[in-house]
Amino acid sequence: MALSDGAGSVSGSEEAASITTDVIVHRLTEEFDILYEMSTQQISKILLDEIRIRVNKETDVKAACTVLFFARAKDGRAIYGHLGDGMIFADGESGDRVLSYPENGDEPNQTFFVSHRNAEQRFRVTKGNDFSYNVVLLCSDGLSELLYNNEHHRIAKAVSIMSRWIQSYTEQETKELIDRELEEMFSRYSNDDMSIAMMSFGSEV
Repeated sequence: MALSDGAGSVSGSEEAASITTDVIVHRLTEEFDILYEMSTQQISKILLDEIRIRVNKETDVKAACTVLFFARAKDGRAIYGHLGDGMIFADGESGDRVLSYPENGDEPNQTFFVSHRNAEQRFRVTKGNDFSYNVVLLCSDGLSELLYNNEHHRIAKAVSIMSRWIQSYTEQETKELIDRELEEMFSRYSNDDMSIAMMSFGSEV
C-alpha cells in the first residue's frame, strides 16, 4: 500500500506521484522478502533510485512528491516508510498510535520530496517482525492535520472509527463512508489535499 502527494505548485507532479506509488507497490509486492533482508538505508536507496529513473524516463517533470508506504507479510514482518509531510497511523486491540510523523522544512508549508537532493537521508524506512496492529492508515498532509492535534499530541476518534469501518464493511461500503466524511465533514476545515489509503489485513481501500 502506498500514497504519494504531488506538489501542487509543480506542473506534472501528479504524474510523478502516480509513478512513485507504482514503483513502491510493485517492489513491495514482488520483492518483500528480498527487501526485508536489506538494511533500511539500502531499501531507501533502491526505491528512490527506481522512482527517479522512471520519472525521468517517462516524464519531463521533477519527482516533486512525498511518499508514504506500508507493507506487511503474513508472519507479522512489516516494512514502512515516509518522506515528507502527511502521517501514518495504526490501530489495533491496544488502541491507535502514530507510526510516522510529518517532516517539514524550515519554512511554513515546506516539506521534502523525492526530487530533494537529500531525500535518501530524509526517507525514513522502518522494518520489524512483531507488527500486531489490525489497520494502517496513510494520510496526506491536509487530512493528517485534522486527525492529529499537535498541541495535545492526541489522535482524533475518526482514526479508530474509520478503522472499524474497514474491518466491518465491504471495500465499496468503506469507500463510500470515507468519501462522504471527506466531502461533508473534513472539507469544511481544510482546502488542502485530503488523500487516504487504508489497509486491514485482508482488505485495502
